[in-house]
Amino acid sequence: MNKDNIFSGDLSAPEVDHLVYIAKNSYEVIDDKTRNIVMELFDKLQSIASCGDDQLKELWLRAPRGNIEDFGDYDEYLEDGQVESREEFYKLWQSEYPFEESWYLLIATIYNDYY
Repeated sequence: MNKDNIFSGDLSAPEVDHLVYIAKNSYEVIDDKTRNIVMELFDKLQSIASCGDDQLKELWLRAPRGNIEDFGDYDEYLEDGQVESREEFYKLWQSEYPFEESWYLLIATIYNDYY
């Protein structure tokens, strides 16, 4: 199995989770960084056979855990009262992302020029 990331730059699991959050809570991508990631993804997906109508594609993607900075900013967690020490911040990161990589099922489609 090829473990290369399909994007030109690796996305860590926390970054992918942020994209999933945006997809679930927003009808439209409004920032250029996310829009570029989505368009690059759909460009790469052209080489994968569709499974059904509307160019539906399903595949599993891998994302590395990344480093603790990908998870968040310690000072912000401390200020918000979510943690009381760096050790607690580290343990929180490890509990949220206990494995070196995470897997995501991606289901993508294009319908009436909506991606």
